[in-house]
Amino acid sequence: MKMQHPLAVILVVGFLALAFGCSHTAGSSPAGAKTAAATSYDKPGFVTAMQDGRLWVFREGAKEIEEFRKHGELVKQVIRPGAGPNGITLKAPDIETINDYLKAK
Repeated sequence: MKMQHPLAVILVVGFLALAFGCSHTAGSSPAGAKTAAATSYDKPGFVTAMQDGRLWVFREGAKEIEEFRKHGELVKQVIRPGAGPNGITLKAPDIETINDYLKAK
């Protein structure tokens, strides 16, 4: 059996990870990469967390915060590319959270 070139194997694995929605890098734990810790983008009534260059927005006390801490990506989520501060993509459990976050001072 012929040995595959290591770079080819890495490229195939990376492509499959992207194609099937893997959001963390090899060797890292998805749960370890995200915490709903305060960021400089927090606003009164909201908690934010940066993940993969995107800003997750949650209402303070929302049940989805714990799900995010445990699993990362939420099953149900809304994405607004470029809608956040400095053109950052916003992600949230629902559109109302994003809209209210954008209105908050």
